Amino acid sequence: DSMVWKARNFGDAELFHKAKNIDTPSCRRLQEIHAA
Repeated sequence: DSMVWKARNFGDAELFHKAKNIDTPSCRRLQEIHAA
């Protein structure tokens, strides 16, 4: 999850995609929260 936050904070698209490729329930919940 911290990888996703770091990627967003620093605007690192590559790191963001890497973090999203790691499929975890907590990451999915974060995406749902931000999508709402």
